[in-house]
Amino acid sequence: NTRNGIRQLITRKKKDEKQKPIATIGYAITVSGCPKTGSRGDFGAGISDGAAVLKHSIHLNSIQSHQQSQSKYDYKMYALVHPEAESCARPALEPLGYEILLRDV
Repeated sequence: NTRNGIRQLITRKKKDEKQKPIATIGYAITVSGCPKTGSRGDFGAGISDGAAVLKHSIHLNSIQSHQQSQSKYDYKMYALVHPEAESCARPALEPLGYEILLRDV
């Protein structure tokens, strides 16, 4: 039936079209320093874990997960990093998709 064929094409086209976000929301974390020598814990793992969990939660509720969230908003992740903390923050956060902004935080 021609009518059903046209309906299927229209439905398929709507599914294939990428949703355009209404706006992009910026989310920021701050990193004010690196751990001192001999301090407890691993800064890289600690900052990476928390930053990854935060980004994952935001991602699941964004347009990038539109099938699940029905959101109309995109997101961008930022890390406001003190210049003295760049050496430990950049390698931990950039691979997660955070844009590093050096600031006197």
